[in-house]
Amino acid sequence: DNGVSWERASTGLACTSVRALAINPTGHIFAATNVGVFRTTNNGTNWSAVNSGLTSTDVYCVTITPKGAVLIGTDKGTNPGIFRSADGSGNWSQVLQYSIVFTFTLGPNGNLYAGGYNGPVHLSTDDGISWTPQGAKTGVWIHCLYVNPSGTLYAGTDGIFRSTDAGKSWTSSYKGLACTDVVGFSTLRGGIVIAGTGGSRLHRSTDNGATWTEAKISSDWLPAITTVTSGQDGIAYAGTYNGEILRTTDKGVTW
Repeated sequence: DNGVSWERASTGLACTSVRALAINPTGHIFAATNVGVFRTTNNGTNWSAVNSGLTSTDVYCVTITPKGAVLIGTDKGTNPGIFRSADGSGNWSQVLQYSIVFTFTLGPNGNLYAGGYNGPVHLSTDDGISWTPQGAKTGVWIHCLYVNPSGTLYAGTDGIFRSTDAGKSWTSSYKGLACTDVVGFSTLRGGIVIAGTGGSRLHRSTDNGATWTEAKISSDWLPAITTVTSGQDGIAYAGTYNGEILRTTDKGVTW
């Protein structure tokens, strides 16, 4: 019902600290947690661990590639980095060794991007099988990435940065942000971009990220924003640290 009501769906999850979710073309849902990857094949009724081949089970992010493979980004353990399951069975092989991988995003041309600790952004043009660094190390934590329909790449760090050359070079783009600790992006119809930041704040941009306006949140107190995503019919959602969910139905102006 577009986020109006919710029910718990965590039977079988060994850890309820879920950092990310992704659904593949067959309807299987994958959950990234700090004790590994879990999968449900019955719409969340039951979950089971799928960690065969993982050398690190501290999983930050998960995404589905254009051909239906599953990618995860990990931290800690032995040889952390990016792992790939070609058929979604949960049998993993490492495709990139890297210290911490926080985020994935998919471009309109099928290119995949990954970001994490100390940069740089990594690019895959072959469905996540191989990865190449784009530019030099940034020295910052890349918390989130987003590609708009025209191919502009956004990175959320201590501020917002934009790239028009697949991450090789960047320009700052955070005029108007009330807080520069950026944790998530989403997009709405009409080219509107939503950014979630520290300080329990949400911002929107109507000019491709050149300037930002803080949104109005109808709550006196909120925990930290952790993620933002868009749904159907122009509705977007923001998740918070304590599990409270915010919703906008007016293109991000109020929540």
